[in-house]
Amino acid sequence: MSVTESTERAILGSILFDHEVLDQTSSLEPTAFALASHQQIFQAMRKMAKAGYSIDNVTLGEYMGRHGVLSSIGGASYIASLTEGLPRRRHIGDYVDLLHEQWQRRQLVKICESYAARTENGAEEVSELIAGADRDLLNVIADSGSDWPSIEQQVHAEMEVIHEQRAGRKVMGYRYGIPALDRMIIGLVPKEMTVLGGRPEQGKSSIMAQLIAIHCPLGIPIHVFSYEMSAGQLSRRIASIITGIPFHKIRHPERLSVDEAKVVDQALLRISTWPWVIDESASLTADQVCARARMSKRRQGTAIVCVDYLQKMRFDGNQNQRYLDVTAACVAMAGLAKDEDLALLLISSVSEKSGRNRNDAPTLQDFRQSGDIAYEASTALLVHREIDEETGRPVQDGMIMVAKARSDEAGAVRVWFNTNTLTFEASRGGTA
Repeated sequence: MSVTESTERAILGSILFDHEVLDQTSSLEPTAFALASHQQIFQAMRKMAKAGYSIDNVTLGEYMGRHGVLSSIGGASYIASLTEGLPRRRHIGDYVDLLHEQWQRRQLVKICESYAARTENGAEEVSELIAGADRDLLNVIADSGSDWPSIEQQVHAEMEVIHEQRAGRKVMGYRYGIPALDRMIIGLVPKEMTVLGGRPEQGKSSIMAQLIAIHCPLGIPIHVFSYEMSAGQLSRRIASIITGIPFHKIRHPERLSVDEAKVVDQALLRISTWPWVIDESASLTADQVCARARMSKRRQGTAIVCVDYLQKMRFDGNQNQRYLDVTAACVAMAGLAKDEDLALLLISSVSEKSGRNRNDAPTLQDFRQSGDIAYEASTALLVHREIDEETGRPVQDGMIMVAKARSDEAGAVRVWFNTNTLTFEASRGGTA
C-alpha cells in the first residue's frame, strides 16, 4: 500500500471512528484525494454532515447505497476495512497536512508535464508559457490548504502594523514629492493599485519619474514597465531631476558645459547603482506584466511597480472587446498588488469627448471609455494643465485631482510644472 493510500485511509477511517474530526478537514477538497473511490467517500461524508446525519460504517454504507455509488467504491466491506488496525485519533492535522503535500506533488508533476508538452509543440510563445506556468504554480501555493488566520490574529497583526507605522518603522505610503498632494493622501500605498490619468503631454510620466528619484536612492526596489520611454530616456530624465540641470541640455549633450557634463556623468553612475529595473520589453500582456512583477518581487524584493502606460499593453482580443480586456488587465494588476504586497502605479490615458472644451478638466468618467479602470483602483489621480491657445502647449500652472480615494481625502491640489527638470512642484495657492 502506498503512502498516499495509507494517508487517505487514515483520514477517512478516523472520521468513521469520530465524525467530529471531519471539522479538521475543512481545508480539504475531494480532489485532494488521489483515489477516485476515496473522493466519493469523502464527498459523501461531507454531504451527510451538512444534512445532519451521524457518520459511521453503517450510515455511510446506507447513504452511498441509496445514492447508487456504494458498489463503485468496493461496497460495504471496503468501508468497514477503512478502520481496520487504525488507532482512534481525535487530532488528524498531521494526516491532513501530509495529504496536501502529496496533492501538491501530483499537481507539480501534472503542470510540468503539461508545459513540457506545450513547449515541445512550439505553437505558443515562450513568454506566454512562462507566464502561464508561473500562474499555475502560484495557484498550487494558494491552494496549500493552510488554515485561515483567525480574526483575532488578523486584528492583532494590524495593531502591530499601526504601531510600526506610528514609530516610523514601516512605510505607510510612498511620497510623490508634491507637498500638498502628499498631505492630502499618504502616497502610493502597498497592497493597492493607484491609477494616474491625464490627456497627452500633461506630465503623467513626470510624476512616476519623481517617485523613482525619491525612493530608489533610499534603497527601495522599483520595477518600471516602460512602454512609453526607453531605459536611456528615463535615466536622462531622472538625471535632470537629481542634478537640476535642464533636461533639454541632457537630451542634447552638445549643449552641456564641461562642468555640467561631469555632473551628469556622476548622476548617471549613481543611478546605475540604484535597486531598480527598467523593463522596456515591447507588447507585454497583463499576464506577462504580472508574472514579471512577481519574479521581480522574489529576486530583488521589489516594493513599487510602475506601468507606463496601460493602453500600450498588448491585448490579444479584437477591438470590439477592448473594454473587457482593459478591465480584465486592471483586475489582474489590482490583484497582483494585493497578493504580492506591492504599491502599484498604473498610468493611463483618458478620453477626450467630442463637443467638450479641451480645457475642461477630466473626470473619473473619462476613464470608462477604455475600461472599468478607476473602479478597480484604490486611488485615482488626474493631471490637468490647460492648453495655451497661442502655443498649443500645456501651461505650467495646473492641478492634480484626487478623483477617487477609498481611504483618504478627495480633492485637488494646485501645482506648477517645471519645464527645465520636467517635474511638478508646489504652487502658490495649495489646495484647489
